[in-house]
Amino acid sequence: MHSYVPPTHSSSEASGENHLHHQLLSVVRTAFIGAHDDGQGPRAVTTEFLGAPDAVLRGVDWEIVVHSAVLRARCALFRARSDSGMRDATHHVLHCPDHFAQPAAAAFLHYLYTDTLDEDLDIQLTIEVLHMATYYSVTRLVSLCEERLAGGLQEADAHDPGACHAACTLLAMADELGLSHVRSVALDFIVHNFGAVSVTEAYGQLSKGLMQQVAMEAAVSYSRVHQLVRSMSDKVRVGGGGWGEWGYWSVGWLVCR
Repeated sequence: MHSYVPPTHSSSEASGENHLHHQLLSVVRTAFIGAHDDGQGPRAVTTEFLGAPDAVLRGVDWEIVVHSAVLRARCALFRARSDSGMRDATHHVLHCPDHFAQPAAAAFLHYLYTDTLDEDLDIQLTIEVLHMATYYSVTRLVSLCEERLAGGLQEADAHDPGACHAACTLLAMADELGLSHVRSVALDFIVHNFGAVSVTEAYGQLSKGLMQQVAMEAAVSYSRVHQLVRSMSDKVRVGGGGWGEWGYWSVGWLVCR
């Protein structure tokens, strides 16, 4: 399946719209619209079904031609706007908030047209797409972004400063947006790699409340290890004839390695 990555062009570049139109049509021949929020099943997209783009998604310094039917079918906010009966409900220019950049908008539209999250998105762009999906109430895209971010952090190298920085960024974002899975993974990464994470600038920028959450998670984690070590030490003492404190700390050292 081709990726939907429409180029950026200003309103004065009308000639570029023809190229974008043909590029879009080449994509939707094999594209897919996923399950609708109204409960209808998935349906294939055909060029005949979509026709020519009839609307423009516009940001501060970019705009992308789109099909209003796709936006209405896939996005609750666009559908509500279209059905509102307000004067601008049928206006063909759809304005994005200023902080949404063109790459994030393109990845957002890629999902709306293909029902997939672009595999080439880096962490920062995935975060931007997640914010856009949250704003437009596209809940499945929010979940896909959350899974991508959490999975990436779980596989990250703790010795990579970029991963340590990302863990703090993701923790702050998850706390803001209420993303429990990303929050749990980010906290776990920070606690288990605290030495490397705590020296980063990103950690220093965490709020006092988030630092307290890290401390609480570390205390809980330590308590679990302590209980496990005590249990193992008791078993060693009973079976081995009294290792005492030496057995307790030896087992603790093995567990905590």
